[in-house]
Amino acid sequence: MSELVQLGRSAKPLPTTGSGCNRTIWSRKGDAQIKLRSQNGKLADRSKGELVHQTATGMQSCPPSCPFLRNGCYREHGRVALNINDRLEHGTSARSAAIGEAACIDAAPATTRDGRPIHMRVHVGGDTLAPWVPIVAAAVSRYVDRSGFERNGRALTWGYTHVLDVERPAWGPDISILASVQHAREIQQARDRGFAAAIVVNEVPSARGFHDESTGEFILPCPVQSGGARSCISCGLCLRDQYLYDNGITIAFAAHGATRKVANALKGN
Repeated sequence: MSELVQLGRSAKPLPTTGSGCNRTIWSRKGDAQIKLRSQNGKLADRSKGELVHQTATGMQSCPPSCPFLRNGCYREHGRVALNINDRLEHGTSARSAAIGEAACIDAAPATTRDGRPIHMRVHVGGDTLAPWVPIVAAAVSRYVDRSGFERNGRALTWGYTHVLDVERPAWGPDISILASVQHAREIQQARDRGFAAAIVVNEVPSARGFHDESTGEFILPCPVQSGGARSCISCGLCLRDQYLYDNGITIAFAAHGATRKVANALKGN
């Protein structure tokens, strides 16, 4: 384990594109990146002073079990695809991508010049396979340590994972990470591994929370998608995975990306 957590550390500066505070830092093999102070308005409302970095890795980091892999995933279509896929290298190993992502996180400033911690969304594209989770989790912990952020029930970093063979403790306490599921019957399976869940649905019946008819699970539509919050940071629910877990709340995301393909993928499982 101690050897794994050191793998992402890099003594030499990493390549960058762009300039100033909005530059992108790349892994040496080009299979991972971190966009500093992302322009993604869903993640952070910059007009309110919210700032967020976002990481992405190549598709080799995604589990083959994900039904959306090359089948409608939002990271392959639309604005996200234009922002990350045209440059990311997809031909290395999942281990290499994890090492690259960790190195990018280590190279990112964790605070503004005046000392405010900067949020970080991991895996806007990509994932981390179970054997390599300690590499990325350790980099996240170093990032939070550099920021001086005190969690107090709400994390500075957050993300989602489709990996089915990892337990929640492997990610450690410094990130809020939800298990992505496609069906309500999988929510309890995620909970058995220690995760709160996020579910992808074709559409949500309303902005209000509802109980799934087949399982009784309580599902709350994403407040940003339903208009109840301006950004992920201002909402904060996905930054509180322990709260979601303790209260039996699953966050629902209406399909985005190639929605027809996503709908077919959901039907096929």
